[in-house]
Amino acid sequence: MRSTLQRSAVTVLALSVTLLPGLSGCRAGDPPVEAQAPAAPQVLSSPAPAELLSPAASPSLTPESSPTPRPVPALGRVFIIVLENREFSQVVGNATAPNLQRWIGEGGSLTEYYAVDHPSFPNYLALIAGDTFGIDYNCEDCYQPGPMLADQVEASGRDWRAYVEGMPEPCFDQTVGNYAKRHNPFVYFETLRRDPDRCQAKVVPFPAFWDDLNSNRLPDLVWLIPDICNGGHDCALSVSDAWLAEVVEAIRRSTAYSPDALIAILWEEGASDGGCCGLAEGGKVAVILLSPLLAPGAQDHTLYTHYSLLKTLEAGWGLDYLGHAADPETALIEAIWRAAP
Repeated sequence: MRSTLQRSAVTVLALSVTLLPGLSGCRAGDPPVEAQAPAAPQVLSSPAPAELLSPAASPSLTPESSPTPRPVPALGRVFIIVLENREFSQVVGNATAPNLQRWIGEGGSLTEYYAVDHPSFPNYLALIAGDTFGIDYNCEDCYQPGPMLADQVEASGRDWRAYVEGMPEPCFDQTVGNYAKRHNPFVYFETLRRDPDRCQAKVVPFPAFWDDLNSNRLPDLVWLIPDICNGGHDCALSVSDAWLAEVVEAIRRSTAYSPDALIAILWEEGASDGGCCGLAEGGKVAVILLSPLLAPGAQDHTLYTHYSLLKTLEAGWGLDYLGHAADPETALIEAIWRAAP
């Protein structure tokens, strides 16, 4: 953990409102970053919690930069796509990923969003269960009792499915080939593992996504897990960009992309130890949101973590908050939504 002085310095930096707030710390082999911002974004920011602002660092809040936060709208179908190992500055403005840059202009983006920890696996746990459970390494057998987001979704009368690229058979429980089990957090929860039929029906190889999309059978929560190349762990960002273009544009052309649908594209961890809010130090990562519910081109500079995305999904579906999603330090994603008519 960093000292109090270090955390304060990170907080001050995170509260600066810029169109391309970058962090260095690129990893060897990552493509160079070219400063290329989306055109004419709408800058938004929710007020930060009072405990995050020192008198010297408090920004001047104006109606243009800090509108009144809006309630999270009722969400319909949600698509989540989690990619690997890129800092915000390695993604936003990177000319090798033209589709990602275009979607930043067509949808919305969160410019001060922080991963919870290093390495990858704790971040996946945080995204679906609101906690890392003290796990700070990539593990194969560190199973958790639950509950998790998928359990909440089913209990509310909704449906879900995880579509996993490279997984050889439903509910497969080992890392093999281009399939990394640690990128599939659902199979680590006993609430799913204790019911093999449920697990095999809900955690399926990726071709089932195309079948369900084309037959209009997609569930309410669609969790899309690329393999270690397309997800960016072992391959360049340009590879991820091309894979995303095929998947995301197919969704947007389909009837599954309803007026209350949301697509969230994000990275599980960055290349730095940047953090915020007393809950995260896994680097600043890019989050791109696509939805008819968003103001096109909007950028939200509020401090967020993976717990914020979980909290926002739960709010949009009327569910209880799991783990750290319930913490006062965990901000709801509010400023970026369109104003109610």
